[in-house]
Amino acid sequence: MARKIDRAEVQRMSSEGAPVVEVLPAKEYRLEHLAGAINIPLTKLDERAVARLFPTTSRANKTGSRMAYPAKADGRTRLGSAIWSEKTFQHAR
Repeated sequence: MARKIDRAEVQRMSSEGAPVVEVLPAKEYRLEHLAGAINIPLTKLDERAVARLFPTTSRANKTGSRMAYPAKADGRTRLGSAIWSEKTFQHAR
C-alpha cells in the first residue's frame, strides 16, 4: 500500500540515492521540478520506461501534496495511483 510522503522525506531519500521520477507534463516539468528528478510524463509512464532508467531499482515512490494539489486543480485526480497500480509497480512502505 502506498503512503503519503512529504518533500523533506523525498529529499532525504533522494540524497540516499533513491531515484525521483516526476510525472508532470514536460512543459510543467521545465517550469519547476525537484532537484535531480527525472521526468517521465504520466502519459508515457510504463514499466519499461522505468526499467530502462532504473534497471536495478525495485521500489518506486510518488510525490506528495506539492504536486497532487495542482494536478487535482487541473482535473487529474488519482491518475498516478491508477497507473502505478495497473502496472504493478512496487510501492514504498
